[in-house]
Amino acid sequence: QGSRLPHTSLCVAGASRMNLRHSIVMNTYAQQSGHALADKSAGFSTAPAIHLDENVRHFIGGSLAGFVCKSLEYPLDTVKVVLQTQPKGANLRALGCFRQIISTMGYSGLYKGLTSPLLGCMAENATLFSIFGIARTFLGSYEHSLNNSVGGAVIAGGVAGVFVTFVLTPVELIKCRLQVQSGGHTPLYKGPIDVIMKTVRQDGIRRGLFQGTAATLLRELPGNMAWFGVYEGLCQYMAQGQPKETLKTSQLMIAGGLSGAAYWTAFYPADTVKSVMQTDPARARLSFFSVLTGMLREEGFRSLYRGWGLTASRALVSNALLFLTFERVDRLLR
Repeated sequence: QGSRLPHTSLCVAGASRMNLRHSIVMNTYAQQSGHALADKSAGFSTAPAIHLDENVRHFIGGSLAGFVCKSLEYPLDTVKVVLQTQPKGANLRALGCFRQIISTMGYSGLYKGLTSPLLGCMAENATLFSIFGIARTFLGSYEHSLNNSVGGAVIAGGVAGVFVTFVLTPVELIKCRLQVQSGGHTPLYKGPIDVIMKTVRQDGIRRGLFQGTAATLLRELPGNMAWFGVYEGLCQYMAQGQPKETLKTSQLMIAGGLSGAAYWTAFYPADTVKSVMQTDPARARLSFFSVLTGMLREEGFRSLYRGWGLTASRALVSNALLFLTFERVDRLLR
């Protein structure tokens, strides 16, 4: 037993040194952890915060909303264009036009030329919502009373409408020329690229692809003032002073649907004239007002509103989903 006493003393001493070293390490770790927790509580977390700029959110949300909207409404848009461009005296109704397209080209005829307007609609809505957001922010900084007001939304919508005209005009020319072929006209184009090549070769870019710019502007300017204005007005009315984020899905869809109907009601004749100018070679080089007065003189006032009922009805559904998609994506990316 005596021989083990020195060994035991050494072991105790070694254990004491190890415990001391362990205590120092643990105290140091605790201090570091405490500093780290203090830093986090003070807002100095080293983890990068995920934040998307408002304009980026509007661009992404607008693109996705445009995709959903155009995918849903395109068959009815084809029927609308065929109705607008039917020969004089045809008097074809929406249901009859629908049946004619299916009997002539099958159900695929309703989606004739979808690629161009689908991409175009995504670009259109991305541009619309981005420019609208920028314009509204500028107006709010210039005149505080316009910040988040219905009047500010109307003005910003008009600004966005001017910009988006130059995106939409060539896209809709391609779309309309392909859609008209679904109505029984002799096929002249194989697809969007063929429309672009033949149009540029024959009329150039300005007088070819941008044929109908004035008509598109006269539709987009008042149309988008009504679109954004009605949507903002209804949202504010239903929110009763609360943030828009408090609105239910059904309320957002009601506001979006009615704003879509308002867009197409604002100046629908401009869309009819645009479709005629972009698809009728005999009237392609005439001015907007020449085509407008000619249609009034030869076919009467009702000719300018061919397809309006169908268009406004489809807008109720497609724009309800469009604004709902935009609001949900924007909220998700915040």
